[in-house]
Amino acid sequence: MIKPFKAILNAKKILPTLRQEQKKPMVELIQSFESMLEQKYFTESTEVLILASIEKSLLDSGVYEGKEIPLPQIYEKFKTDIKYGADFKMAEIIAVLKSHEQSVKLKNGTFEKSCVNKDFTDFEPLLKKTLSEFKMSLYWEEQQP
Repeated sequence: MIKPFKAILNAKKILPTLRQEQKKPMVELIQSFESMLEQKYFTESTEVLILASIEKSLLDSGVYEGKEIPLPQIYEKFKTDIKYGADFKMAEIIAVLKSHEQSVKLKNGTFEKSCVNKDFTDFEPLLKKTLSEFKMSLYWEEQQP
């Protein structure tokens, strides 16, 4: 079975061989097909991320131990995350990373020296770069024929 993106690439290769009156409908068809695939990919990716977050919430709440399923809390968490957006979520993640870094430095006995030298990691550019690279790798993996 041929992969959808490979089929699109193959169709684009034959475009130059078509007569002008055949090209316009073919181009429109290819663009429409690409758009549908991108939307399907985006929707499926979003669903996977939501399901992974629900799974984590369920595991964190001890559902596997027989505790009550916290659906209202999970729903409220999603509403809050969406309401405040990616910048807020990034700030929360950076706070966790800074806390981790400080804990490690306290355990290693280097916390005071780091405070004096202001030797702490600026996590925001690292997180933005990692997020960007991750999104691009997902996009390019899907584009490969």
